[in-house]
Amino acid sequence: MARLPLALDWRTFAVCTDADPEIFFPVGDPDDPFDARNAEALSWCEVCPVRSECLAFARRYRLPVVPRA
Repeated sequence: MARLPLALDWRTFAVCTDADPEIFFPVGDPDDPFDARNAEALSWCEVCPVRSECLAFARRYRLPVVPRA
């Protein structure tokens, strides 16, 4: 599968590019949006224009991350 040029890659438009990546690998329950340990990551995700693309990526590669569309 060919990679998109960086300018067209969905990750270019993610609002969390400056966030500490560790917040997206929580100790909280990733399936519980009310778990306070997930709050910081979810605050980035709820305003992100590429949230659905990020979730699809996480599911495809089975990443244990917080984003839930």
